[in-house]
Amino acid sequence: MELTHTESPPSAIYKPEMRIAAVMDSILYQRGAEKLFIAYVNSLRNRGHTVDVYTTKVSDINRECLIPLECVGTRRKIVRLITDGGYDAVWVMHFKTMWILPLLAKPTVLHFLEPPRSYYEPWIYKEKPFYMKALIKVHGLIDSYIGKKYIKYGVAISSFAAENAYRAYGKFLNTVYPGVDEQMFYPENMWARRNYVLLVGGGDRTKQVELAIASLALLHEDVRPKLGIVSKKRDDLQKLADDFKVTIEWHENITTEKLRQLYQRAICTVCTSVAEPFGLTAIESVACGTPVVAVDEGGFRETVTECVGVRVARHPLPMAEAIAFFITNPKRVELDPKFHLENCVDSFEDILSEIVQKQKRKP
Repeated sequence: MELTHTESPPSAIYKPEMRIAAVMDSILYQRGAEKLFIAYVNSLRNRGHTVDVYTTKVSDINRECLIPLECVGTRRKIVRLITDGGYDAVWVMHFKTMWILPLLAKPTVLHFLEPPRSYYEPWIYKEKPFYMKALIKVHGLIDSYIGKKYIKYGVAISSFAAENAYRAYGKFLNTVYPGVDEQMFYPENMWARRNYVLLVGGGDRTKQVELAIASLALLHEDVRPKLGIVSKKRDDLQKLADDFKVTIEWHENITTEKLRQLYQRAICTVCTSVAEPFGLTAIESVACGTPVVAVDEGGFRETVTECVGVRVARHPLPMAEAIAFFITNPKRVELDPKFHLENCVDSFEDILSEIVQKQKRKP
């Protein structure tokens, strides 16, 4: 067991400009991890640091958000360019980018989200097809070995995520929340509300959209709101909703502006994910003034307090009761400053700066 965290100096202390290599194996989607990476890259650049982005694949929309990109190429090319690049530090997004840690001699900070769950959580592994299980085991063993041997400095996105890192790798990591950009997510007029609840992300079983459908089915049809889902349409979920007479509105490939409007106009946002490491959806919703109903698990225990929503047991009845409360008692909520993007980047910048200065002090 090793200590990998640092003592962060106050943000007011002057921090010299740094040259940072930011590595994420692929940047293809606009999920929480990609949003976090893009927001932090741009914020650090705005503070005067040089942040060069390295990846093997990037979508057009994410490329536009990250321009300039230093390298979109093979893993071998990425390692060579970083090694020869004269960087003060390397910032690596977990977990598919773990392969790079043994190959770098420079100070490297792992930004930890969650371990590969198919390997570490038996219920997920059990549901995978037979032909994938051997590959999952091999990847999991490699991930575990690299994590235990090569993580020296690390930042977790929540205290819950930091606990997962300790269980997986025996490492203690700093906690720095992802944060929300208040220029992109902000409240709207209360009277712009519509008759739906919102759920963001439904692409796999860990999201447990079934719970949201079952909860709405318990509400009387006369007052039952629609369920808005930001995800690619799933036929199995649509059939379940039809059976329960719950109306789903699917929203796929939407812009940030559209997502903001969906948050702003919802009765509440429901968060049903199993052991969610943080829950960016929850704080985006709160930033838009919309309360949250979340399962009482994982990172939601840090993001969904009684001031901004309700946490409930993983069961349709208490979730239905919480949704019904916000139907009859509409309210606007306010985001805790600790989740403001720039405050979160302050903490991340402090950690990077301390690590760089510590390396420079070495004889």
